[in-house]
Amino acid sequence: MSNWIIQDCKKDVTLKNPILIEGLPGIGNVGKLAVDFIIEELEPELIYKIHSFNFPPSVLVKENNLISLPCVSIYRLKLEDKDLLFLTGDFQPLQEEASYHFSEEVLSLAKKIGCLEIITLGGIGLSESPKKIKIFGTATDEKTLDKYRKLSNVNFNISGKVGAIFGATGLLLGLAPMHGISGLGLLVETASNLDHIALKEAKLLLKILVEAFDLKINISKFESEMKELERETRLYDTDMEERLIDELRKQFPRDDMSYIG
Repeated sequence: MSNWIIQDCKKDVTLKNPILIEGLPGIGNVGKLAVDFIIEELEPELIYKIHSFNFPPSVLVKENNLISLPCVSIYRLKLEDKDLLFLTGDFQPLQEEASYHFSEEVLSLAKKIGCLEIITLGGIGLSESPKKIKIFGTATDEKTLDKYRKLSNVNFNISGKVGAIFGATGLLLGLAPMHGISGLGLLVETASNLDHIALKEAKLLLKILVEAFDLKINISKFESEMKELERETRLYDTDMEERLIDELRKQFPRDDMSYIG
C-alpha cells in the first residue's frame, strides 16, 4: 500500500489555467491562516484529499464531536480567467525524505491536472516580533519574478537575506521546475514563538493574494474570525511547530534569518 493516498472528491473536474497556492501549517501558521480564511469566505469546492502514513498517528476531534483522519486538502475556486487551487491541511511531513515524497506527490498531481504555476506561503522565524513586518518574495525563474514584481509591499531583493526556505514551502518551489511548473514564494516575518498569534502577518499575506487575483474578500472580517480559527489550529499544530523551530535552530546560526513553510 502506498504511503500517499490521493482521494478524488469530485470526478472529471475541468480546470482553467489553474494556479496552486500552498498554505500548510508552519512558523506562525501564517500561510494556513490566510488560505483557511479564503476558504471560509469564498467556499471553494473540495476536489482532492491526501492521506499519508507520514502524518502523525492520530485522529482529530471535530466540532460535531466526530473524528476525522488527518489529511491535506485541495480546494478549487473558479475565477473568470483561471482557477485557484488552495492546498491546506492539518499537518505537513517533518522528516526529510517524507517531505520530499510529499512535495513530489503534490507536484505530480498538479502537473496531471494542468497546473503550470505554484505559489507557496511561509513565515520567517525571528527571535522576536519585528516592529515593521516585512514580506519577501522569490521565484523559480526570471519570468515569474517579473510577473509578480509589482505586488505591493513585497521585497524581491531577497538575496543575502535568507538562510533557507524549509519544509514543503521550499521543496515545492525547488522541485517544481522538474515538473515543468514555475513557482513564487511569499515569506512574511514573524516571531518564532509558540505563544505568538501571527494574525497581522497572515493578514498581510492575505492582502497580497487579494491584490494579485482580485479576490472579493472583506479583509476587515479577518481578525475576528481568524482568532477563533487560530485557536483551533493551535490545538494540534503546536507540537509540529515546536519541532520545526528546533530543526531550524540546529540547521542555522543564531543570527541568521531562517525560513520555513
